Amino acid sequence: MRVGLPAMLGQLTTLIYNIADTFFVSLTKEPAMIAAVTLCAPILLIIMSIACIFGMGGSSVIARLLGEGKKEESGG
Repeated sequence: MRVGLPAMLGQLTTLIYNIADTFFVSLTKEPAMIAAVTLCAPILLIIMSIACIFGMGGSSVIARLLGEGKKEESGG
């Protein structure tokens, strides 16, 4: 929960931001612009998910290495 909850809140914030973007772009009444914003949302979420996977995994590896006293291998 300590690691997963902030990641979920970050993605929720991004979705809310995307909804606001879609609203303001929809005021232009240009279907191509609205479609572009809508199609980019899943791509952005996939990129964020991959970043979270590597971020959480990397911090876990570094924490284990530091716990074992292997400071040089952890990059520190």
